[in-house]
Amino acid sequence: MSVEVIYHRGYRIIHSVLEGVVDHDDQMEQVRTIARLVEESDRPVLLLVNAKGFMPTKDYMDFASKEADAHKDKVAKSAYYNVDGGNKAMFELFNKFNRSVGNNRKAFRNRNDALQWLTADDHKA
Repeated sequence: MSVEVIYHRGYRIIHSVLEGVVDHDDQMEQVRTIARLVEESDRPVLLLVNAKGFMPTKDYMDFASKEADAHKDKVAKSAYYNVDGGNKAMFELFNKFNRSVGNNRKAFRNRNDALQWLTADDHKA
């Protein structure tokens, strides 16, 4: 589990690695850490998430949905990468039930495509 701030093309990005996060408490802590970084930011943030093999618990989905809704005005865009197979359906479902994020969340097969989309326009992040 890791959450860190990275920079790409001059943009500040919160990068979260969900790969290998299977423990319930670790999943909840991941969401809390991201929420804290979003709250501390003085401008809208970009979020990049490595979702390789990640299969969330119901508690994670509920908690992440609440946090996404609570911080919808502070997250400019979210890009999830390594999304394929089983977790692709999960992300489509997550997006369906979190309409508040609009078109600012997208899934990708690889990190480069996710970063390109994330930093493609001026969103003041």
